[in-house]
Amino acid sequence: VFGGYMVEDLIVFRLGPMLLLHHIGCLAGLMFAFVVCPAGWPYFSAGAVAFEFGSALLNLYCLYPHSRYVLWAYASSMTCSNAAAGLCCAAMVLSQPSAAIGAKAFSATLTGTFILLRQKTCNDYVRKHRRAARARRKEGGGGHQRR
Repeated sequence: VFGGYMVEDLIVFRLGPMLLLHHIGCLAGLMFAFVVCPAGWPYFSAGAVAFEFGSALLNLYCLYPHSRYVLWAYASSMTCSNAAAGLCCAAMVLSQPSAAIGAKAFSATLTGTFILLRQKTCNDYVRKHRRAARARRKEGGGGHQRR
């Protein structure tokens, strides 16, 4: 199902360059886990689900960008989901001692790249939110708006 949604997005939508790379990376990871490391499939699936939890809260933050509570829920869930996905990747790699080192390196590199980019984006949103709150206070907006 996950792969089907990725392919559908590639066909139906005009994706920007980063989202296109994201979808290609997801498909590559999916095919890799399924074909090259099938014993690690449960860990791959759990890692993908962990990533999706952080993404779900990003979507909520995009709906309520002025809410500091939603921001902190997003930042916390993104950080935790990234850590969980990293642990799932480590478990996948360690669960297959006979897998080639190149296969393990590919898995760790792909997952690590997703984690770093996702966390950087999250940190950027937090910084942007803080700057906007400071600007509102300076203009006499009375601090954080409670939404």
